[in-house]
Amino acid sequence: GVREDDHWRIKLILDASSDTPRLDLDGVLMLANSAAGGQVLSYAGNANLSGQWRKLPWRAAGPLRADRNAIMMDPIDLRLGTEETSLSASGNVRLNLGTRPDAQVKLQARQIDLDRLSVKDQSSAGSLREAVQILIDNASLTSALPVQIEMKTPALTIGGETLSENVLTIATSELEPPQVVFESNGPGRSKLAFQGRFETGLARRLFGKINFRAGDLNRFSDWLSPAAPDWMSRMRNLPMRSLELA
Repeated sequence: GVREDDHWRIKLILDASSDTPRLDLDGVLMLANSAAGGQVLSYAGNANLSGQWRKLPWRAAGPLRADRNAIMMDPIDLRLGTEETSLSASGNVRLNLGTRPDAQVKLQARQIDLDRLSVKDQSSAGSLREAVQILIDNASLTSALPVQIEMKTPALTIGGETLSENVLTIATSELEPPQVVFESNGPGRSKLAFQGRFETGLARRLFGKINFRAGDLNRFSDWLSPAAPDWMSRMRNLPMRSLELA
């Protein structure tokens, strides 16, 4: 870097490894006196991170500010997938440092098309099965760092249908499976609201509260059948065309 008075202009590139993303920083390191009498180092500039998730390339970019209290990217631009099938979202990320660090991620997307993003099976049914499998695989993950993630999109395409007014919040902790809150309007004039936890292992269990209604039960079960054929087969055999549960 180049020093100018109490700051250094730097450009730093750290190549990706098997478990860490590539990091590209271009900004200014600053050294200032603190109220306690010491000196405090901080950074302001641009940051680019990139890597792979489930064989899909991802990239996060935006202005980054960091000091002894927090690391922030606001706004952040996030892209997942190739140029032809990419999913994009924007928002902000904050990592609070100190004796009890935590992180908050808030993202929103104009549209998310999981049918195009599916890497194992390009069919609509394949994307639905893959999304459910990802949920099961990660349902019991814990994190030493408490993290809260909020994702909103007015249009989520999956399994050949577009769901509206989608809100997903995930809160992780060190000792318990993630707390999940999800709300969406789906096919068959359906509406789903869930709040609780998933536990996997020898006995898969779901703890929490579900509110569900469907005006056209057959259409809803036809849509979800590729991901949960046994459950949807039972639902289609119910002697009713609409359903509401709470």
